[in-house]
Amino acid sequence: MKSKILGLLSLSILATIMFVSFAFALTLTASSVTLTPDTLSATLTVDGDESFDISSYDTTAIITDSDNNDISVAINLTSGSTNITSATFEITATNNKDFNLGTASTTFTIDAVSTANSSVTDSLEAGITFDNDNFCSLGEQGGNLDIDVNIDNVKGFGEKDDEWYPLDDIEVTVKVKNKGNDKINDIVIEWGLYDEDTETWIIDDEESEFNLKDGKKKEVVLNFNVNPDDLDEDIDEDFTFYVKVYSNDLDEDNECTGASDSIKLTIEDDFVILDDITLPESASCGDEIQMTADVWNIGQDDQDAVSVTIYSKDLGINEELAIGDVNAFDSEKLDFTFVVPEELDKKFYTIKLWVNDEDGDVYENENNDESEFSVPIKIESCAIKQTMAAVSAEIESGGKAGEDLVIKTTITNTGDDSATYSINAAGYTTWADSVDLDKSTITLDKGDSENILMTFSVKSDVEGENTFDVEIVSENELITKQAVSVEIEGKSRFSGITGNIITEDNWYLWGIGILNIVLVIIIIVVAVRVVRR
Repeated sequence: MKSKILGLLSLSILATIMFVSFAFALTLTASSVTLTPDTLSATLTVDGDESFDISSYDTTAIITDSDNNDISVAINLTSGSTNITSATFEITATNNKDFNLGTASTTFTIDAVSTANSSVTDSLEAGITFDNDNFCSLGEQGGNLDIDVNIDNVKGFGEKDDEWYPLDDIEVTVKVKNKGNDKINDIVIEWGLYDEDTETWIIDDEESEFNLKDGKKKEVVLNFNVNPDDLDEDIDEDFTFYVKVYSNDLDEDNECTGASDSIKLTIEDDFVILDDITLPESASCGDEIQMTADVWNIGQDDQDAVSVTIYSKDLGINEELAIGDVNAFDSEKLDFTFVVPEELDKKFYTIKLWVNDEDGDVYENENNDESEFSVPIKIESCAIKQTMAAVSAEIESGGKAGEDLVIKTTITNTGDDSATYSINAAGYTTWADSVDLDKSTITLDKGDSENILMTFSVKSDVEGENTFDVEIVSENELITKQAVSVEIEGKSRFSGITGNIITEDNWYLWGIGILNIVLVIIIIVVAVRVVRR
């Protein structure tokens, strides 16, 4: 019985102690404070759930970036310190122009004791954040320069101007105005893409200096892309694009203004694309064309057995090139050669390319955009392939009226390729009754020749120069018409009395005989005259 009483008494004492402890518990809370280069002071408030006295607090703090650049912070209590339910502190930072862009934080300690019960205490770690959101080393200075920035995702897979993929073509227009009353010399535009997580620049560049008279404006256009070589596999997608304009003449600490935009850089797991596709702007039929490109893996995972399909119906291209393995944020080279076909119209032609994964499927991003590319090439001079032939002719035999005349005709293929020719003789009917060809169709390779014999039946009443045409037809088209001249010898004027006994082969015999007859007549005449005397 006695032990039960003692047990109940112990529980009662414990409950009383716990009740007293809870009744006199002190809890402090504090507001958050963020400082910037343009706002270096702020008020921090500490509240208690009962009256309290501040027993101590840190009067200074240090904020440090990843490169060990420091910003000193002074902490001053600006309210009462005893029997209070709320305390205020003035937080003041000293700027450091070398401090990294982005945010960095620190804390300072506040110790307090309950006003009602000195045995009840609480300690609070209050946070201070410095957000270096201005590219100007000491924040906005001077106020004479004004800046306007416009970002345009010109070409690529990003669907918004502030959402980029690696290698998207980005164009940023920076408009600078001198709104002061004096000319400002040596104005510099610095810009870049900043990784807030790693506190590093992915792109960091500046433009050439220029001057601006008061009231004048200047527009500068920046063109660039994000090189996958500058990215890490575990990179974060959140970046900031910074621009600042300052005067080297007046010093950045005295005249500077800046602007920034948040950028999402999309990194897929599996996405391979083409970049820097190069081929001649123009070409001619028969030219050998070399096309090159960089095959970039802009995803986080390594890729195996990548290939590229190249296609153009008009140019006769349908090829699949094996590229091989491509590591994350790395590239391989595409090199392809083709010959421009003959007989193309003078115009632009399109070559399409697709990048395929190891299964032969075209790569696709989260927006269902395929890794597909089109490049133009202009065909400027394309001589249509011509079928041509040359003709030469000579007398093989004959050439007299009333006899056969044989002409040897030589046909030469002077065109661009093998061709089949149909040969015909025309325009001969005024001096010949007919013509026979030993062959009327021939096939010749480029540069080859072949002879054709044409036998004309010459009329008996013709003589002198006469002509006919050799006609060459190929693919139902007259490609050559060559005039040929022949000399026809007429019949002898003695033929009426000799019955054609005098011929070309025996005329000289007849001449000798006639001469002898004439001599005999002369001798007789002379003899008669002598006798009469």
